[in-house]
Amino acid sequence: MLARRILVVPVVTVALVAAGCGGGDDNGGSGQEQLKIAQANADVLEFCSVAGVGKGDVYDRAYFAMLDAVDTLSNAYKNNRDDKVNLDQRNHGVPVDKVVRDSAARLAKNCGNDGKQQAAKLQQALQQQ
Repeated sequence: MLARRILVVPVVTVALVAAGCGGGDDNGGSGQEQLKIAQANADVLEFCSVAGVGKGDVYDRAYFAMLDAVDTLSNAYKNNRDDKVNLDQRNHGVPVDKVVRDSAARLAKNCGNDGKQQAAKLQQALQQQ
């Protein structure tokens, strides 16, 4: 069940972008950049969903994806904080600033010590306005 959930998030994100739901010129930024931000958000969510496990292949994969996600979100905040992204079918036009702040808060509270360490990196990016 857990492995299935790990595969669903990236597949759904790619499917939404392919269907034209991943962004457009009206929200600012390129479609590719918006996809990276949406995927990074999904990777943080996925890591937090398996953080309680704390070990094993599923945890390791989610952890390394989350590390890349934190880098992506930090860069997005620095370069595109005023842009808006479509995270999924229900969350359209979400400001990059909000995505980064929400990810930092989520990592700090619900994702173990590894999440707290990465939340600190996002908080540092947020403070370097």
